[in-house]
Amino acid sequence: MVKGSSIGELLMSAFSWGTTIFGAAAALVVVIVAGIYMAVKPDVYRDGFVMLFPKPMQAQIAETIDDAGEALRLWLGGQLLAMIIVGILIGVGLALVGVPSALALGLIAGVTEFVPIVGPVLGAIPALLLASTQDWHTVAWTLAVFVVVQQIESNLIMPLVAGRAVAVPPAVGLFAVVAIGVLLGPLGLLLGYPLAIVTDVAVRKLYVRETLGEDVEVAGEKPPKAK
Repeated sequence: MVKGSSIGELLMSAFSWGTTIFGAAAALVVVIVAGIYMAVKPDVYRDGFVMLFPKPMQAQIAETIDDAGEALRLWLGGQLLAMIIVGILIGVGLALVGVPSALALGLIAGVTEFVPIVGPVLGAIPALLLASTQDWHTVAWTLAVFVVVQQIESNLIMPLVAGRAVAVPPAVGLFAVVAIGVLLGPLGLLLGYPLAIVTDVAVRKLYVRETLGEDVEVAGEKPPKAK
Protein backbone atom coordinates (compact mmCIF):
# COMPACT_ATOMS: atom_id res chain seq x y z
CA MET A 1 0.00 0.00 0.00
CA VAL A 2 2.81 2.36 0.87
CA LYS A 3 4.61 1.48 -2.31
CA GLY A 4 1.52 2.19 -4.41
CA SER A 5 1.02 5.48 -2.61
CA SER A 6 4.63 6.47 -3.31
CA ILE A 7 4.23 5.67 -7.00
CA GLY A 8 1.02 7.71 -7.10
CA GLU A 9 2.73 10.69 -5.47
CA LEU A 10 5.63 10.38 -7.92
CA LEU A 11 3.24 10.35 -10.90
CA MET A 12 1.34 13.34 -9.55
CA SER A 13 4.61 15.21 -9.00
CA ALA A 14 5.77 14.40 -12.55
CA PHE A 15 2.40 15.51 -13.94
CA SER A 16 2.61 18.76 -11.97
CA TRP A 17 6.10 19.50 -13.25
CA GLY A 18 5.06 18.63 -16.80
CA THR A 19 2.08 20.97 -16.57
CA THR A 20 4.28 23.77 -15.22
CA ILE A 21 6.89 23.33 -17.95
CA PHE A 22 4.21 23.14 -20.66
CA GLY A 23 2.49 26.25 -19.32
CA ALA A 24 5.76 28.18 -19.18
CA ALA A 25 6.65 27.11 -22.73
CA ALA A 26 3.19 28.07 -24.03
CA ALA A 27 3.38 31.46 -22.31
CA LEU A 28 6.86 32.02 -23.76
CA VAL A 29 5.57 31.28 -27.26
CA VAL A 30 2.71 33.75 -26.78
CA VAL A 31 5.15 36.43 -25.58
CA ILE A 32 7.46 35.82 -28.55
CA VAL A 33 4.61 35.96 -31.07
CA ALA A 34 3.20 39.12 -29.45
CA GLY A 35 6.68 40.64 -29.49
CA ILE A 36 7.01 39.92 -33.20
CA TYR A 37 3.66 41.56 -33.94
CA MET A 38 4.64 44.62 -31.90
CA ALA A 39 8.07 44.78 -33.56
CA VAL A 40 6.52 44.80 -37.06
CA LYS A 41 4.36 47.89 -36.40
CA PRO A 42 5.49 49.39 -33.07
CA ASP A 43 4.01 52.84 -33.82
CA VAL A 44 0.47 51.44 -33.89
CA TYR A 45 0.69 50.10 -30.32
CA ARG A 46 2.73 53.06 -29.08
CA ASP A 47 0.31 55.65 -30.44
CA GLY A 48 -2.68 53.70 -29.18
CA PHE A 49 -1.24 53.58 -25.66
CA VAL A 50 -0.33 57.27 -25.71
CA MET A 51 -3.90 58.21 -26.68
CA LEU A 52 -5.12 56.81 -23.35
CA PHE A 53 -3.58 59.82 -21.57
CA PRO A 54 -4.74 63.47 -21.57
CA LYS A 55 -3.34 65.54 -24.43
CA PRO A 56 -1.03 67.69 -22.25
CA MET A 57 0.73 64.48 -21.10
CA GLN A 58 0.91 62.67 -24.42
CA ALA A 59 4.22 64.16 -25.57
CA GLN A 60 5.94 63.19 -22.31
CA ILE A 61 4.46 59.68 -22.36
CA ALA A 62 5.54 59.16 -25.98
CA GLU A 63 9.05 60.35 -25.18
CA THR A 64 9.21 58.07 -22.14
CA ILE A 65 8.16 55.07 -24.21
CA ASP A 66 10.83 55.87 -26.79
CA ASP A 67 13.49 56.13 -24.07
CA ALA A 68 12.36 52.86 -22.47
CA GLY A 69 12.49 51.14 -25.86
CA GLU A 70 16.01 52.42 -26.47
CA ALA A 71 17.10 51.31 -22.98
CA LEU A 72 15.70 47.83 -23.62
CA ARG A 73 17.43 47.68 -27.01
CA LEU A 74 20.78 48.61 -25.46
CA TRP A 75 20.29 46.15 -22.60
CA LEU A 76 19.28 43.33 -24.95
CA GLY A 77 22.29 43.92 -27.21
CA GLY A 78 24.63 43.95 -24.25
CA GLN A 79 22.97 40.89 -22.74
CA LEU A 80 23.29 38.87 -25.95
CA LEU A 81 26.98 39.75 -26.29
CA ALA A 82 27.54 38.87 -22.62
CA MET A 83 25.80 35.52 -23.17
CA ILE A 84 28.19 34.65 -26.00
CA ILE A 85 31.30 35.67 -24.06
CA VAL A 86 30.22 33.92 -20.84
CA GLY A 87 29.27 30.75 -22.72
CA ILE A 88 32.68 30.60 -24.40
CA LEU A 89 34.58 31.30 -21.16
CA ILE A 90 32.59 28.71 -19.20
CA GLY A 91 32.98 26.09 -21.93
CA VAL A 92 36.74 26.61 -22.18
CA GLY A 93 37.17 26.71 -18.39
CA LEU A 94 35.20 23.51 -17.83
CA ALA A 95 37.15 21.75 -20.57
CA LEU A 96 40.42 22.75 -18.88
CA VAL A 97 39.34 21.35 -15.50
CA GLY A 98 38.13 18.10 -17.06
CA VAL A 99 34.34 18.36 -16.79
CA PRO A 100 32.48 16.12 -19.31
CA SER A 101 30.38 17.79 -22.04
CA ALA A 102 32.06 21.14 -21.43
CA LEU A 103 30.76 22.59 -24.74
CA ALA A 104 27.13 21.75 -23.94
CA LEU A 105 27.52 23.10 -20.40
CA GLY A 106 29.00 26.31 -21.78
CA LEU A 107 25.98 26.64 -24.08
CA ILE A 108 23.61 26.14 -21.12
CA ALA A 109 25.51 28.72 -19.06
CA GLY A 110 25.36 31.19 -21.95
CA VAL A 111 21.61 30.74 -22.42
CA THR A 112 20.78 31.02 -18.71
CA GLU A 113 22.90 34.19 -18.56
CA PHE A 114 19.93 35.92 -20.20
CA VAL A 115 18.13 35.79 -16.84
CA PRO A 116 19.92 38.41 -14.73
CA ILE A 117 21.03 37.51 -11.19
CA VAL A 118 19.23 34.14 -11.06
CA GLY A 119 20.48 32.81 -14.42
CA PRO A 120 24.14 32.26 -13.48
CA VAL A 121 23.07 30.09 -10.52
CA LEU A 122 20.77 28.01 -12.73
CA GLY A 123 23.54 27.62 -15.32
CA ALA A 124 26.02 26.35 -12.72
CA ILE A 125 23.80 23.54 -11.42
CA PRO A 126 24.18 21.11 -14.39
CA ALA A 127 27.94 21.65 -14.47
CA LEU A 128 28.30 20.98 -10.72
CA LEU A 129 26.15 17.86 -11.01
CA LEU A 130 28.31 16.47 -13.83
CA ALA A 131 31.50 17.43 -12.00
CA SER A 132 30.28 15.50 -8.94
CA THR A 133 30.44 12.30 -11.00
CA GLN A 134 34.21 12.78 -11.22
CA ASP A 135 35.59 13.81 -7.81
CA TRP A 136 35.33 16.66 -5.32
CA HIS A 137 38.41 18.35 -6.70
CA THR A 138 36.63 18.69 -10.04
CA VAL A 139 33.58 20.11 -8.25
CA ALA A 140 35.77 22.71 -6.52
CA TRP A 141 37.47 23.68 -9.80
CA THR A 142 34.09 23.87 -11.56
CA LEU A 143 32.75 26.20 -8.88
CA ALA A 144 35.92 28.29 -9.20
CA VAL A 145 35.40 28.57 -12.98
CA PHE A 146 31.88 29.94 -12.51
CA VAL A 147 32.93 32.34 -9.77
CA VAL A 148 35.83 33.72 -11.82
CA VAL A 149 33.74 34.06 -14.99
CA GLN A 150 30.93 35.81 -13.10
CA GLN A 151 33.44 38.24 -11.61
CA ILE A 152 34.73 38.98 -15.11
CA GLU A 153 31.15 39.35 -16.38
CA SER A 154 30.08 41.68 -13.56
CA ASN A 155 33.17 43.89 -13.41
CA LEU A 156 34.39 43.93 -17.02
CA ILE A 157 31.99 42.55 -19.63
CA MET A 158 28.67 44.17 -18.64
CA PRO A 159 30.08 47.66 -17.88
CA LEU A 160 31.72 47.66 -21.32
CA VAL A 161 28.90 46.24 -23.45
CA ALA A 162 25.82 47.61 -21.66
CA GLY A 163 26.89 51.18 -20.93
CA ARG A 164 24.10 53.50 -19.82
CA ALA A 165 21.38 50.87 -20.24
CA VAL A 166 22.27 49.23 -16.92
CA ALA A 167 20.84 51.87 -14.61
CA VAL A 168 18.80 49.59 -12.33
CA PRO A 169 20.37 49.07 -8.87
CA PRO A 170 21.23 45.39 -8.21
CA ALA A 171 18.85 45.09 -5.22
CA VAL A 172 15.97 46.51 -7.29
CA GLY A 173 16.79 44.16 -10.17
CA LEU A 174 16.85 41.15 -7.81
CA PHE A 175 13.53 42.15 -6.24
CA ALA A 176 11.96 42.59 -9.69
CA VAL A 177 13.14 39.19 -10.92
CA VAL A 178 11.94 37.41 -7.76
CA ALA A 179 8.63 39.30 -7.52
CA ILE A 180 7.66 38.86 -11.18
CA GLY A 181 8.86 35.25 -11.01
CA VAL A 182 6.48 34.59 -8.10
CA LEU A 183 3.59 36.25 -9.94
CA LEU A 184 4.14 34.79 -13.42
CA GLY A 185 6.17 31.67 -12.73
CA PRO A 186 9.23 30.72 -14.83
CA LEU A 187 8.28 33.25 -17.51
CA GLY A 188 8.50 35.99 -14.91
CA LEU A 189 12.21 35.29 -14.51
CA LEU A 190 12.66 36.37 -18.13
CA LEU A 191 10.44 39.44 -17.90
CA GLY A 192 11.41 40.69 -14.42
CA TYR A 193 14.53 42.65 -15.31
CA PRO A 194 13.22 44.18 -18.57
CA LEU A 195 10.12 45.35 -16.68
CA ALA A 196 12.39 46.82 -14.01
CA ILE A 197 14.22 48.78 -16.72
CA VAL A 198 10.97 50.14 -18.16
CA THR A 199 9.72 51.07 -14.67
CA ASP A 200 13.02 52.72 -13.82
CA VAL A 201 12.89 54.88 -16.97
CA ALA A 202 9.28 55.90 -16.31
CA VAL A 203 9.89 56.77 -12.64
CA ARG A 204 13.06 58.74 -13.36
CA LYS A 205 11.60 60.68 -16.27
CA LEU A 206 7.99 61.28 -15.26
CA TYR A 207 8.28 61.52 -11.49
CA VAL A 208 11.81 62.35 -10.37
CA ARG A 209 12.53 64.79 -13.21
CA GLU A 210 9.16 66.17 -14.26
CA THR A 211 7.36 66.14 -10.89
CA LEU A 212 10.17 66.64 -8.37
CA GLY A 213 12.34 68.74 -10.68
CA GLU A 214 15.50 66.76 -9.95
CA ASP A 215 18.24 66.45 -12.56
CA VAL A 216 18.58 62.70 -13.06
CA GLU A 217 20.05 60.50 -15.78
CA VAL A 218 17.58 58.36 -17.72
CA ALA A 219 18.71 55.16 -19.40
CA GLY A 220 18.20 55.15 -23.17
CA GLU A 221 17.62 58.91 -23.35
CA LYS A 222 19.24 60.58 -26.31
CA PRO A 223 21.39 63.62 -25.48
CA PRO A 224 19.85 66.96 -26.48
CA LYS A 225 20.89 68.24 -29.89
CA ALA A 226 23.35 71.10 -29.87
CA LYS A 227 21.87 74.35 -31.13
